[in-house]
Amino acid sequence: MSDAANPEHGGEGEGHHHKRHKHAKHPHHGGAWKVAYADFVTALLALFIVLWVLGQDDKVKEAVQAYFRDPTGYSKVGGVPFTVGKGATISPADGAVKAAMEKKLEEDLKHLEEMLEETEELKKFSDQIVFELTDEGIRMEFRDAPKFSFFRIGSAQVSPELEEIFRVLTPEVVRMDYPVVIEGHTDDRAYGTKDYTNWELSADRANAIRRTMLYYGLHKERISEVRSYASTKLLKPSEPLAEENRRVSILLKSPLFKLNAAKP
Repeated sequence: MSDAANPEHGGEGEGHHHKRHKHAKHPHHGGAWKVAYADFVTALLALFIVLWVLGQDDKVKEAVQAYFRDPTGYSKVGGVPFTVGKGATISPADGAVKAAMEKKLEEDLKHLEEMLEETEELKKFSDQIVFELTDEGIRMEFRDAPKFSFFRIGSAQVSPELEEIFRVLTPEVVRMDYPVVIEGHTDDRAYGTKDYTNWELSADRANAIRRTMLYYGLHKERISEVRSYASTKLLKPSEPLAEENRRVSILLKSPLFKLNAAKP
């Protein structure tokens, strides 16, 4: 027997040496692609949000901006959802949204006051036109005076001067985008018959202003109320027949009033 065939000898036969093959290492497939995909989806969502915000009116933009200034306010303090602008619902926070809305009211009031000083149609009646901030919103009041009456006594006919005032003011009311309330007031002068009293007269004057504002561009959906007060809210209670008691008011209602009224 040859040494090559003897298992006890270190020959190089097949039964003694096995060739081991090394397998090539394959690259490990990690989760990097998932991270990249998640970043892409997040960026796409952010783009959609930006496009949505750009399509909203100024008040919605300001409210969204206020939220991002103080996002913890939503968890610190609850709130009653309210509508801002054209159908966008926002839940009030601990003050960020309120602060933005209050600032907007103050800016709109300042703009109206500047118009009263600079616009000829308003300036000549500046002592009879009052713009003020109330709990409900911005009130614009047009009061009769000894020197001039916006309505003739006993009449709901809008004077040419008052119509010219609303021709100038109505586009600003449209731009500000608040719900509108129109109010009519009379003095305490006994007027009319049992079928037509100061109640009917103040209602007719308020409705005359409503029609005037519609004519100059205010959409009917923006008018939330027409109020008739007759002589129940005299501006000068000690002088019930004073001309200043005869007036019409336009109230631009703030969402803050709804928010404050909803609080216990």
